[in-house]
Amino acid sequence: MHPVRPEHRPVVFFAENDLLHDYVTFKVANGLFFQQIGFKTDTVFYPSSCELLDSTLEEIQSERAFSFIAKQEMINSALTLLFITLARDMYYTETGSGEAPLHESFFQLRNDMFLNPGEYTVKDMAEKLHLTPAHFSARYRQLFKISPMRDLTNAKVEMAKKLLGDGKHPQTVSELMNFDSLPNFYKWFKKNTGMTPKEFLQVPAP
Repeated sequence: MHPVRPEHRPVVFFAENDLLHDYVTFKVANGLFFQQIGFKTDTVFYPSSCELLDSTLEEIQSERAFSFIAKQEMINSALTLLFITLARDMYYTETGSGEAPLHESFFQLRNDMFLNPGEYTVKDMAEKLHLTPAHFSARYRQLFKISPMRDLTNAKVEMAKKLLGDGKHPQTVSELMNFDSLPNFYKWFKKNTGMTPKEFLQVPAP
C-alpha cells in the first residue's frame, strides 16, 4: 500500500485488497518533537496493537466533551505518550530489537501471577513492566490472546479452588486473594464459578 499526497489535497491510499479504516488529522505545532523521538512522518506503518490508539482517542474525546481542569494539558500529555509509544513500536518492528526481553518479562510476570494471583492487579503488573495500563493490556492480549483482567480472574479462581480444596477456611482464602471482606469474596466466587465456596466443597471430586 503506497501513500499519495498531492499538494492541497487529502491523503489518498491505494490498496490491492478492500481497505476499511478511520483517520485522524493532527496539526503539528513543533515538528522537532517527532525528530527527537524518531517518529517517521509521511510513512505507512502497522502498529502491533490498535488498543492504545483507541484508548487515547477515547480519553481525548472525554477531555474535549467536559470542562475539566487543565484539559489541554491532559490532551497534550496523552498525545505525547501516544506518539512516543508508536515511535518505539516502529523502531522495534524495523530493527527487531527490544521485543525479546520485553516478551520474556511478560512470560515471567504471567508465571508469577498464576503462582501468586492474590498479590496482583492489572495496574500492578503494568507498573512492574513500566508500561501504562492501556499499553500493557494491549501487549498482553497480543501475546496471550486473553485480556490481563480475565487471565488474572482465572488465576484467582483456580487458586481459590485449590486453597478451599486443601482445607483452607473461606475467610483465609478471602484474605489471601486480597478481598476486603468475606461477603465480597463469596459474591465474586459465585459470579465466576456458579457456586458458593460451600457448594464447591460439596461437589464430589472427579
